[in-house]
Amino acid sequence: MQSPHNQNDFINRLPVELLIVIFLDVLASSDGIDRINFPVSLSQVSRHWRELSIATPSLWTYTWWKDGDVKSERIAVQLARSRNHPLDVDLKWGEADSETEELCRLLIPEMERAQSVKLEGNFKFAIRFLLYGRLDSIKMLPLLENLELRVDYAPDLHFLLQQLSCPRIKRLHIWDSGCMTCSPLPYSSLTVLVLKNCAASVRNVGLLFREMPQIQEFQLLAARGVIPSPAEEPGSGIIAPSLRRFCVVPDVMLWSIPWTQCLAVTLIRYLEAPELRELVFGFGEWSSPAVRIPHGAERWGVQFPKLDVVGLWYGLIEGADLRKLLLSTFQNVRRFRFRSRPRNVAEIVDVLTELVERGELVRLETLDLYGITIWVVHEGLKSRMAPLPLRVRMHRNELVVGRLMNVDEVVARVRSVVKLEVYEDEHKEWVY
Repeated sequence: MQSPHNQNDFINRLPVELLIVIFLDVLASSDGIDRINFPVSLSQVSRHWRELSIATPSLWTYTWWKDGDVKSERIAVQLARSRNHPLDVDLKWGEADSETEELCRLLIPEMERAQSVKLEGNFKFAIRFLLYGRLDSIKMLPLLENLELRVDYAPDLHFLLQQLSCPRIKRLHIWDSGCMTCSPLPYSSLTVLVLKNCAASVRNVGLLFREMPQIQEFQLLAARGVIPSPAEEPGSGIIAPSLRRFCVVPDVMLWSIPWTQCLAVTLIRYLEAPELRELVFGFGEWSSPAVRIPHGAERWGVQFPKLDVVGLWYGLIEGADLRKLLLSTFQNVRRFRFRSRPRNVAEIVDVLTELVERGELVRLETLDLYGITIWVVHEGLKSRMAPLPLRVRMHRNELVVGRLMNVDEVVARVRSVVKLEVYEDEHKEWVY
């Protein structure tokens, strides 16, 4: 570790400030156990790196624990070396044992300096970490900017969130709560709100935006509709002056309930969002005669004058309805994200071809296809000879076309008609 070779090595002659920047960049690109092990690995390279890593608190601020994969002694070292720097806490737990009790003892006193918190598991442990185990007291988390909760059935979850004082919070993700409703929360700085498995209607979503007009991104995933009240009449819309990204995908398991079937259609119909850039909606995996296309889809260019991206998530819209939606969308947006039945690709190509021939495909630049193989795209483009002036993006794993088919030939054929772009990171591209 002290050999002349180590002393003369180029990387050891870099300025300390530059080395720290490199270390932090690598740390930010990792996650989970790799991220928590990274500063320890640095300290084992050389004496110089050990001294540097221990003297850099920001390398030790990530606290990750998953069912005992990391011992509490390691967490204690992380907390001590992070000093008073803001923490990034990522915890997943199962049953209570001596390790989880020790984890609670170490972390709870440090939660006031948490900047990002991800908790997954039992609701009782979420209360312990966030409220010191008490639902009857307000807990101040002055540095918290990102909160993600994945908890089981939790009837008091909304009350817990109201008991948290988070003056700097910007992002809130609630997953699998089962009991959440779209109700306002006392977070004036919140700009991104993601709710999964919650109940929604025009009335409570409208109330949420009335109390929280600063929301810029709102996602309802696996949502279930509730019976509309008499107050939900045209004119009592969802006024969202700052909203830029809106996503609503109903719960497939509750698709037989009429209020869930029409949830996406109804919310979009009453949405007033002059700043909206991206609209993602879905209809589940089964078609329903009662739900065809979002009301007024042909007028989206007027309703949402700044709309640039439209995403269709498992939408079973066929025939004239799909054609009507595609014509309107392709004329008004720059990017169309499609995740649905493969047979719809041929219909998409037909509409694109028609618009090209009429000289009306002036805005659309990118077509994202997810869950659709390159062979399906090839079949959809088979009769199309002249190039289409747009880019098609697909995930690398979807280039597989089968044992008896030549992948290279199929890809070359597709690239002769469209500009094909292949991306690697599915998570960043398609998790809404």
